[in-house]
Amino acid sequence: MIDSRFRVAPPPVDMALSPLDVTVSYWLMGICTVFVLIALAFALREWQRCKSPVLLLLVIGGGITNLAEPFVDLVGACWHPIINNPTLFEHMDRPMPVWLVFAYFAYFGALMMCLYHAFSKGTSTKAMWLWFIIPIIADVILEESLLGASNGLYAYYGNQPLRFNVFPAWWAPANTAGIYMSAVLMTLFVPHLRGWKLALVPFSTLLCYAAASGVVSFPAAVVINSEFPNWATQLGGVGCFVIAALIVKGCTLLIASDSPFNVRKAFAPRSA
Repeated sequence: MIDSRFRVAPPPVDMALSPLDVTVSYWLMGICTVFVLIALAFALREWQRCKSPVLLLLVIGGGITNLAEPFVDLVGACWHPIINNPTLFEHMDRPMPVWLVFAYFAYFGALMMCLYHAFSKGTSTKAMWLWFIIPIIADVILEESLLGASNGLYAYYGNQPLRFNVFPAWWAPANTAGIYMSAVLMTLFVPHLRGWKLALVPFSTLLCYAAASGVVSFPAAVVINSEFPNWATQLGGVGCFVIAALIVKGCTLLIASDSPFNVRKAFAPRSA
């Protein structure tokens, strides 16, 4: 249903977390904490070994990326309930729950660190595609689980495309494309960052996620806040996957170890 006054899909503002949902959120925070602690331990070890804090800064950047969530939720029609849900901050009338920042540190931080670590060591085209496909599958499984718990920890509303069960699948490439593109850019530019310039690293994921998510999600955003027929709605979701695939294809051409267009040598510092 589209709001007759604002011509957008209205969020389910009366949605509340059930006791089971609250329990699930606590378990999720605990699991995410374990993943983040493992990532931090690895990042600190690499800092000691390589004399570079980049991996640690990328994990921190995952948490900072949470600041982009209100924008993507507004465009992509996702609602985090206020009722029975401890809120970390609110922007544009979009409440951001406490558990979400733990998820950002794990998915956008720890995973981002793994992507960068793999790409910076040199990765084949096939491996780079796997580094994109596997997080998408993980995202689908995770979000189906969170949305299926009682009332669900959050809700997607509006005319969502590719909703095969509960989770609109187009969100998976939109989420992953940002950290993927950030890992590629950091692979190219980190060798040039010294001293205070390393402070740019934590914000790379935030900026790349906002940019890539906006581009990838555009076809879905058009149909969500509309009353297009079903075939057009689903086509919008497919368009998100096509755009994300083009981004990945471009990234593999830029840095894959077996790409004839690999530009890493051209981007390397002259003193290297």
